[in-house]
Amino acid sequence: MANRVTVNIPDEKLGAILDFKVEKTVELPSGRIATFRKGLGRDMMRAQKILQAMNDEMTNPFALSCALASVLGRIDDKPFTYFEIMEMDIPEATALAGAASENFSSRGRETSPPSSASGSNAVN
Repeated sequence: MANRVTVNIPDEKLGAILDFKVEKTVELPSGRIATFRKGLGRDMMRAQKILQAMNDEMTNPFALSCALASVLGRIDDKPFTYFEIMEMDIPEATALAGAASENFSSRGRETSPPSSASGSNAVN
């Protein structure tokens, strides 16, 4: 019998999950279609809770990406679990993890503070 993890979601938060607006579509090596919605901060927290429940290492980037994929994604319009990803062939699992990790891999743009010497009208 397979291990199953149930993550309880309060009713007031279900609306955001049920309103699945596709942000990314990926064809998996098996030919199945994975779709992902935009990730939010609370989705990262849910992914971490899944890892805690499975006693998996939260600092493992692949495990976190797989957990995030199970929170944000669907395969052929059906939700899937972290445990299901762990049982998939490696090319299938890495395709899901890669697609989900793009949700949190971008970083903010670095900016330099404005130079006080260039173009300033200093009053003495």
